[in-house]
Amino acid sequence: MPRFLRLVLLGFCLVLGGVAQALTPPFPIGNGPWRESWVDPVQGDDAHSGATRGEALRTVTEAWRRIPLQQTLIAEGVRIKLTAGTHTVPNYWESRWGSFAAPIVIEAADGAGTARLPASTFFDVRHLYLIGLHFSGGDGGDGLQCERCHFLLLRGVTIDGNATRPRGVQEGLKVNQSQFIFVEDSDISGAGDNALDFVAVQYGHILNSRIHDAVDWCGYVKGGAFDITVEGNIFHDCGNGGFTVGQGTGFQFMSPPFLHYEGSHVRVLNNLVHDTVGAAFGVNGGYNVTIAYNTAWRVGRQSHVLEVVHGSRSCDGAPASATAVAACREHQQMGGWGTADEGGQWIPSRNVFILNNVIYNPPDAPSRWQHFTIATPVTPPAESNLSAPARVDEGLVIRGNVIWNGPANHPLGIEDLAVCTSVNPDCNVVQLMRDNAINTLEPALVNLAGEDARPVPGGAWLSAPAFGLPTFSNTDRPTRPAVPTGPSYVPSDTDRRGALRSVAGPAGAVLLAPAALIVAEYFAPALNHYFVTASAAEQQGLEANPGLGWQATGVRFAVGGDGAAEGMATAWRFYGDPVIGPNSHFYTAVPEERDLLLRQSWATPAGSPRWNYEAAAFAPRPAVDGACPAGRPVTRLYNLGHVRGDPNHRFVLEESVAQAMVTQGWAREGVVFCTTE
Repeated sequence: MPRFLRLVLLGFCLVLGGVAQALTPPFPIGNGPWRESWVDPVQGDDAHSGATRGEALRTVTEAWRRIPLQQTLIAEGVRIKLTAGTHTVPNYWESRWGSFAAPIVIEAADGAGTARLPASTFFDVRHLYLIGLHFSGGDGGDGLQCERCHFLLLRGVTIDGNATRPRGVQEGLKVNQSQFIFVEDSDISGAGDNALDFVAVQYGHILNSRIHDAVDWCGYVKGGAFDITVEGNIFHDCGNGGFTVGQGTGFQFMSPPFLHYEGSHVRVLNNLVHDTVGAAFGVNGGYNVTIAYNTAWRVGRQSHVLEVVHGSRSCDGAPASATAVAACREHQQMGGWGTADEGGQWIPSRNVFILNNVIYNPPDAPSRWQHFTIATPVTPPAESNLSAPARVDEGLVIRGNVIWNGPANHPLGIEDLAVCTSVNPDCNVVQLMRDNAINTLEPALVNLAGEDARPVPGGAWLSAPAFGLPTFSNTDRPTRPAVPTGPSYVPSDTDRRGALRSVAGPAGAVLLAPAALIVAEYFAPALNHYFVTASAAEQQGLEANPGLGWQATGVRFAVGGDGAAEGMATAWRFYGDPVIGPNSHFYTAVPEERDLLLRQSWATPAGSPRWNYEAAAFAPRPAVDGACPAGRPVTRLYNLGHVRGDPNHRFVLEESVAQAMVTQGWAREGVVFCTTE
């Protein structure tokens, strides 16, 4: 598509978007090649080759030892397959370096949870993927800790900190000074402090996991966290709070250049939070943070349900530790925000958006004092590199939330304070009451005791307006030291189940599933390109602006709007940069094909032609062996444009059209999905 049209359509996607089973795709681990190393704690022998189950090693320690130390794997990865049973582990998992093409995978060979390991500590590992493992216990340490890790994936992992009661673990999952950390479909619980604790972690996601039963927070990312998505999780039964962006950090433990805010460009979407003593969500020193489309209940009973406050910054060990003081001063000289002493709570928050959430506290579980805690301005130390005053309400937007909590006159929590005053057009008492439904509409949800947060159809609260998610300019980010530009927009295409989202609402993590969508086809004669979309906003935009060069072909077909519904698939949409290429869009409903494109995108440097993941666009019926058990077949054709840098695909219903395209030189790629007609 032309560049100007690509930009127009991006605007439409922000308004309405498509349909996805998840906004964020899973990390693509690839299919090898691998050198397999089997481990059987009962029948194995460390003198064996480990190449097969029958030749299994006895210990994980031996399998780990056979991976070269401090050597990057290039041609062949390693897959350690643990049979069912209780395994011993190395005292310290250290300095094994997989690569994107040749990762190190450790997986439960007999199914998730069958391979049980004790608490473990990893250091300086790269491209390490843990799949289906069960970590338990610990004597006051952490269930799983990873320090200075690069590309760590936990998928289907259980970390049970209470397995060795009464003491258990301090943190369930602790990751520090690391980048590209991915947690998916995992269960993390039983911590004396926090179930999930990310310190100085940049890039990654926490997806579709259950994080619970912790004395302090269920989870937080802090210490210079950057570009992290927290989506589709369930946080519950924790003390100080549900999930928080930022908190407090020792200055010396932060990683340059991320030496300013506690958390930046963190997106908290489509989560459920329940039964927390503290606030459901918090931002403590955050920048360009979005907390949107979440549902929480029975939260904040000790004080309030939402908080935006300053982050803390200290120099841990100062003044006694000369090493700590030197490290803090080094970061300070770079331009980082902090001091070389005991510090304080004065890290500001900026551009925090809390949008379209549902918070429901039944009559027996109100917050004790108020709805919100929004901190008043403070004066940071002169040597901290911060300007005074340090505020948390600059760019703060709280809109579209449906809150049912306490009596009708329950205080907001900002009355008569020097924060969110009448001179702040984006956050003040009148605005908060106008742009949120606070104790005016009671949400009716299906079965919160069973964690079913779907809306009961017909409720008056469903008419409460929602608001579009933000676009960030990034022009106000810190410049000394210079930090990378974060993502400029936040996707909001679907709910946690995969149902279509509309900017009109309603709020909350779960929607009623939409009815059928219509996919429409368009043709651009100047490009000789075809384009299909299920987005009504995109269709309306193209048809209302013929000068853009796109003409409706009249081809239309029905698909579903819920990728999680029984008997449905998800069609994912990719796009190329209109200048760099490929100047087109691509759809696939095959997970393996999606993952291949994701891997290619990860492996291709920015600025080079590649397919970029955009969203899952609609929900067709799946094809089975190239045929459609139900619905009409949709055939994909390819113009072989890669040879001239001009690829394009067409999706057709009629066999006669497919044959005609083949005679014009297009390649038939087969039936790729089915309509719902």
